[in-house]
Amino acid sequence: MYRDSLAGLAFQVATKRAAVASREQELSPVLRALLPSRLREALATLGPRTLEQGETMESLSDADAALDAMLALYDEGVQLAPKLRETSDDVADPAPRFRIAGAPHAVVVKADVHPDLTGVSGFEVVVRTSVPATLPSLVLRPEGLHHAIGKALHLAREIDTGDPELDARFWITGASETAAVLTPAVRAALVELADHGPVLRLGNGMAMLSWSAMWRFHARAALPDVALDVLVGLRLAVETG
Repeated sequence: MYRDSLAGLAFQVATKRAAVASREQELSPVLRALLPSRLREALATLGPRTLEQGETMESLSDADAALDAMLALYDEGVQLAPKLRETSDDVADPAPRFRIAGAPHAVVVKADVHPDLTGVSGFEVVVRTSVPATLPSLVLRPEGLHHAIGKALHLAREIDTGDPELDARFWITGASETAAVLTPAVRAALVELADHGPVLRLGNGMAMLSWSAMWRFHARAALPDVALDVLVGLRLAVETG
């Protein structure tokens, strides 16, 4: 009788593991990043328990309970999915605003004027748009020598996106799951903007990109298209990823 019960429970656990694997496919990496922290943390905690390979009634019962809880969490996540992508029209900035692809943006340009007022030597630009409030924080900035040394000595760790060029040029910290919104288009735009020293900050419902450079004889240099490509790409990742 015990063996029959054990075999039945083992089959039940195997069936539920297959169901969990199927549910995982319903939530893309971007949607998983947008889940409320309560759900993300619960899924991370339950994961190891669902993979328990013990063959005792006790270990299989624990895995079975964890699988039930995980399936319930995935059901909740799938139901929340449409709301998870929602973004605010408020970009929390009194600066001039405009829309690109339907998304609100605000821009601030600070110019360094020559003391004799004969021209501009350089500028700093900040552009922001809204992202879902549940998206965890992430900061991307140019990788400096101290970052490289810290990494080589295993004293500092960063997020590895798997994109060799991006990872070589930038130091990325924060929530690793948020890297899902750094799509190939976003990464390519950041690499193209690298000479301007861009800093990208995601969190608290905002995506903020800032950079600076020397003035290049015309105002268009202050707001290159590739900078807007970064923010438009982030919004597209949130809306479709």
